[in-house]
Amino acid sequence: MNGAPTTVFEVLRGDFARRASAPELMDDPHSDPHRLERTLSQFASINRLFSRYRRVLARRLPADAAAAGLTRFSVLDVGGGGGDIARRLVADAARQGMQAEVTVLESDPRVAAFARRACASEPRVTIQEGSAFALPLAPYNGAGSEGAEHGLSATRHDYVICNHLLHHFSDEQLPELLQRMTAAARRRVIANDLLRARSSAVAFAAIAALFYPGGFAAFDGALSVQKGFRPAELRQTLERAGLAEFAEVYTLPPGRVVLEVYLPGAPRVRTAAETAVGAAGRAS
Repeated sequence: MNGAPTTVFEVLRGDFARRASAPELMDDPHSDPHRLERTLSQFASINRLFSRYRRVLARRLPADAAAAGLTRFSVLDVGGGGGDIARRLVADAARQGMQAEVTVLESDPRVAAFARRACASEPRVTIQEGSAFALPLAPYNGAGSEGAEHGLSATRHDYVICNHLLHHFSDEQLPELLQRMTAAARRRVIANDLLRARSSAVAFAAIAALFYPGGFAAFDGALSVQKGFRPAELRQTLERAGLAEFAEVYTLPPGRVVLEVYLPGAPRVRTAAETAVGAAGRAS
């Protein structure tokens, strides 16, 4: 097949042996605004059902914070879309007697505007418009930092997370992206993304066509899986970023691959559940 795919069928019959590089429809700045809005509205349901949010974030962040003696913690959600994960983190932390403050960093002004509306009633969620590549490579150090010059908060966060973000970037861009995210964190970086497999793309495209019509979910979802990763590829990326010593990669069904970086200066506090997950991921 020559050129970028234009239909879901073309995506599904494409090459899954290596990462695709075609742009997703919702990333086009001239994409239909009504379809984009519908897709963003659908993300809350899609993430709730498929992202493994509870295992990857809702259990890990409060448990790590509690083990470190924190009653409140801050999170930077890079490419946080419509802010649904940010809102859930705040609510889940509150149920556990903790306070989470989440900053969503979103580069697309259309998506940032949607997130501001969606999060308007949650004061502990802040939406910032900007690029992850404007995050300082050196840790934040207050006034005059590189990030502040680009309008980003000159504050390090306890945790830096992203969900379905890494696959939007090329293999050449990923090491710098991870370095910048790590420099913005005090304790841990967690990147949850898609495990590349044709079966996952077929399954999600069918589900999206039935239950998430009217937006970009079916096409972009299948293409996102084709742009996703195998664990060995993320481990190689960590090596190139100089972070492999402090990181691990593991998989979770359905079709998830997770990368975690533990900050060298922070104690590596792990629950029994985390230990089991890490062992399973290393064996995959």
